[in-house]
Amino acid sequence: MKPAAASNAKGAKPRSSAIGLWLGSLAGLMAAVLAPTSSAIAAVLLLPTALTWIADTQPGRPTARVVLLFGLAAACAPFDALWHAGTGLISSHTITLAVDLRTLALAWAAQAGGWLLTQLLPLLIERFADAQTRKTIKLLDARKAQLQQEWDQNT
Repeated sequence: MKPAAASNAKGAKPRSSAIGLWLGSLAGLMAAVLAPTSSAIAAVLLLPTALTWIADTQPGRPTARVVLLFGLAAACAPFDALWHAGTGLISSHTITLAVDLRTLALAWAAQAGGWLLTQLLPLLIERFADAQTRKTIKLLDARKAQLQQEWDQNT
């Protein structure tokens, strides 16, 4: 009997990943059938999120989650305008919202900002931690020199 890690090392996807993909596809299909206007707007405005979701291979997809959060925040106003318009199926109002350059630019820029945050924040935290470490080393070296001087005077 082979261990589970050995079978996954050969390139086979874990079973939970396939189930999650299937359930996600089913949820997307249901959303497209039950709310076609909202699904159309979401597909256009959250395209960078979908691309990040595909590209993010880390467990839990942390980068894609941040990009999704930023994208949903930017998509609130267009969804509000769509839901208050009261249209049933995909209409000219939906298409106007989907291709409005300001709305699209804001949503995509927000998602780009989320992605940039996930890339830059770890580097900034590392720089800060390194600076703190260098400061601590300097203080400890000064204290060491002081103690050595005291020790030499007492002997």
